[in-house]
Amino acid sequence: MSNKYSDFVFSLSDTDFELLQSAVSLRKNHERYGVTDFEELAIKYGRIPSCPECGNNDYVSFGSSQQGKIRFRCNVCGKHFNLISNTIFHYANKSFDTWCTYLVLMSFNVPLEMCEGIIKGYF
Repeated sequence: MSNKYSDFVFSLSDTDFELLQSAVSLRKNHERYGVTDFEELAIKYGRIPSCPECGNNDYVSFGSSQQGKIRFRCNVCGKHFNLISNTIFHYANKSFDTWCTYLVLMSFNVPLEMCEGIIKGYF
């Protein structure tokens, strides 16, 4: 049976193909986990933000970043931060999809080298 989307997908530029892959990934994550990124996950599970500078929970909402992430300002030290500041997810520079894949693979005791190969598409 032929796939009616094949011609469309093959006609896309590299940039458009990457955008399509990103949109498909967002949809899959939304269907699997009910969220598409770490900020949504933090909101879903009621994470209380704390200042990464002084650790205080006394803050005010301070609009949003250019990426649309909710920002806060600490009332004690004045530092700006978001819901995932001072977490491993903030500093790792990996996508939500990559983290989810790593965590699933690691839950099955897949060796780290193999996890890396699967994530990068070597296998």
